[in-house]
Amino acid sequence: MAELRELAEGLGYRDVVTILQSGNLVFAVDKPPGAVATELEGALRAAFGLDVPILVRTTAELKRIVGRDPFAKLATDGSRYVVTFLSARLAPAVARELERADVAPERIAVGGREIYLWLPNGFQRARVTRLLKDEKLGVVSTTRNWNTVEKLLELALTG
Repeated sequence: MAELRELAEGLGYRDVVTILQSGNLVFAVDKPPGAVATELEGALRAAFGLDVPILVRTTAELKRIVGRDPFAKLATDGSRYVVTFLSARLAPAVARELERADVAPERIAVGGREIYLWLPNGFQRARVTRLLKDEKLGVVSTTRNWNTVEKLLELALTG
């Protein structure tokens, strides 16, 4: 992750922090999120030959995501509670299909550009994963567990 941090610093991003080997960066920059995503994608391609889609959330967006927490009373293990971040809002029909899916005991809630998933038996055994393919969703996605989401917000607020 040191190379990723150095890449972001080379682009002029400030207070750059990486989280373990998750591929997450927290930083300060005076550019809109879309411009940051495009810039980072180009820099990763140029520096490492990686064609990786980048999803960016602001501190305010992370606060909203954590504050929304639709499964606060149900989710008892942050490693089994995940948020799937989306590059754009889902088409209404796709969102309805997800929320109506029979995947009990798992739970799904769609909100904004995120999908919240309570997976009491863990991600690897989750029935819902078949519904989360980018091709099926129609958008680019990446998933992080609740512990990581809260850590990202903590770092964004203190950075």
